[in-house]
Amino acid sequence: MNWIGLIDTTRHTRQAPPGRVVAGLSLLERAVRLCAVKDCSHAVIATTAEFAEEVEAIAADIDFGIELLVRPVDDDAPTAVIAQTADTIAPFLDTVDGVMFVRSSTVYDRGLVHAFDGDEIPEGIAVASTELDELADLLETRADVWPEIAEYCAGHTHRDIAELAAVADSTTTDTDKWQVRVEDAQSADGAALRLWSGCRKDVDGIVSRHLNRYISLSISRAIAATGIKPNHISIVTFSLGALAAIFAGIGGYWWFVLAGITYQINSVVDGVDGELARVKYEFSLLGEWLDTLSDDNKDVLFYAGLAIGAWRTWDFPIDGFDATTWLWLGGIAVAGKLVSMVAYYTWLIANKRGDLLAFEWSFEDDDQREASALSSALANLKYLTKNDFIVFFAMVLSFLGVLPYFLFIVAPGQFFIAASVTLQRLQRRRAG
Repeated sequence: MNWIGLIDTTRHTRQAPPGRVVAGLSLLERAVRLCAVKDCSHAVIATTAEFAEEVEAIAADIDFGIELLVRPVDDDAPTAVIAQTADTIAPFLDTVDGVMFVRSSTVYDRGLVHAFDGDEIPEGIAVASTELDELADLLETRADVWPEIAEYCAGHTHRDIAELAAVADSTTTDTDKWQVRVEDAQSADGAALRLWSGCRKDVDGIVSRHLNRYISLSISRAIAATGIKPNHISIVTFSLGALAAIFAGIGGYWWFVLAGITYQINSVVDGVDGELARVKYEFSLLGEWLDTLSDDNKDVLFYAGLAIGAWRTWDFPIDGFDATTWLWLGGIAVAGKLVSMVAYYTWLIANKRGDLLAFEWSFEDDDQREASALSSALANLKYLTKNDFIVFFAMVLSFLGVLPYFLFIVAPGQFFIAASVTLQRLQRRRAG
């Protein structure tokens, strides 16, 4: 669906003007980026005389792929904002499906703008409740309904969204999402805290939860206000992965230690791109794919590099096998990883996604909860083979001087994962 956004800047205070930076973005930039998340092609920015000059300056520097139009209003009531921008929005209504109203003085959980997502926009006004059971400072409506709403607003005054929703034909969607109205330094800090806290995920593994995430969040906070983008971080993480593979390929104790440390640093930095994307609303399909490809290919390179390094500098520890066995183990690990990549990449492409976390494991389906021995084993495998733990374990092995033994784990592990993912894809294809 295509949308046009209406950004209300009339509720800002002198302590929290439109240019107030929260987690790397000014409040006005954040509202525009939120419109981008909603696939708005245009956004009309309503401003009073008090902040008009600041709003104009910020809008002129914004380049988020959205055409911005700044329009003056003389009242901060949402009815006045809607009525006084109606003529500006009207020419676009034939080319968009809906209109979204947001306030730049409010920081939103990104999920709030998707609360109404579906095949059709509800009749009348669509509003959403937050985790505090209050209506969020946003509304959505169909483009063909907007003129009727604007006409009503021209003859009535309602000071907030709740008042307008109470008298209009409205549909409320209950959510567990949050919003923070930014009025001063304290509320700005609170909004930033909510944004950064949202980077911690339920799917985080034990090492990520207790170590990696603390470090990556510190890095993300330090660079959030710079021009560094999530895609830049994905390139850095791949470079670190390639460097770890080179160190491993040289072989010997100290090179293996450097490989293990660099591999772990890669795992930490790998969280930064996602954190920046979540906090700054910079999600994109390209970004998802860059992150996924970087993460997967760094493993392929590391397995290959470690196999070469072990072959060059280590005797195989089992009698009857020579050093070339390390190459066979590395080859199995690489082949297994590549087969898995092909299997779930085809699923991601078919579903127009790029994030591996979106991949649906068969043992997670509601209709397969009758826990067979295989589904239970796969579910446990998923958590035992979290990338954060595996990478950290590789670093520990490098300190102990036995990093090549890592291949004894990843070779059968990647083979088993490849087999399970391939079987799952075949089963789904037959069923579908």
